[in-house]
Amino acid sequence: MLHASRLAKNSVHPGGFWPHLLHLLGCVITIAAYSPAYGYDPRQLAQLKTTQECPNCDLSRADLQNQDLTGANLQGANLTNAILVFARLSQANLQGAYLAGVNAYGANLQGANLTGGNLYVANLVRGELQGADFTQAFLGGSHLFKSNLQGANLSQARLPFANVSFAQLQGANLTGTDLRAANRFYANLTGAQQTHLDCTGANLQPTLGIITP
Repeated sequence: MLHASRLAKNSVHPGGFWPHLLHLLGCVITIAAYSPAYGYDPRQLAQLKTTQECPNCDLSRADLQNQDLTGANLQGANLTNAILVFARLSQANLQGAYLAGVNAYGANLQGANLTGGNLYVANLVRGELQGADFTQAFLGGSHLFKSNLQGANLSQARLPFANVSFAQLQGANLTGTDLRAANRFYANLTGAQQTHLDCTGANLQPTLGIITP
């Protein structure tokens, strides 16, 4: 242990303790200043673009706008706050993926597997989601305005406070779906399976095809 008198002496000496500490702090600040602002792993992003195989990868905040990722394997991947605007992800495997805060405006996710995924406050406005599987996915507060969910599987999915106004849900599976306090203004549920659908506190008027108990 450094003696207190020696520490005090070194703290005022030009070549003592404090100059070394200040130098160390300067190095830390320099490293932080030049560290990349992205959250994703650049090597894993390159792997995805090259092979379309990146299960469990860290792609948080990655810019994948307009990328063709048809059939990509992203099972369990972290895509928090990623940019997927107009990305093509039809038939992609996103089972258990974390997509909270993702911007997927106009993205094509037709037939994609999103079972058990977390899409909290995700932007899926005008998304092409026909036939996508959202079984047991969490979409609380998500934005699905004018999205196409025809034939999609939303069984046991949770969408509290979601905005599904003007969404196309014809023929969708809404068995046990949680739509509490959701905005379904002018949503079309014609032909959708609605067994045990929970719409407590939801805006249902004027919703098309809603089956009221």
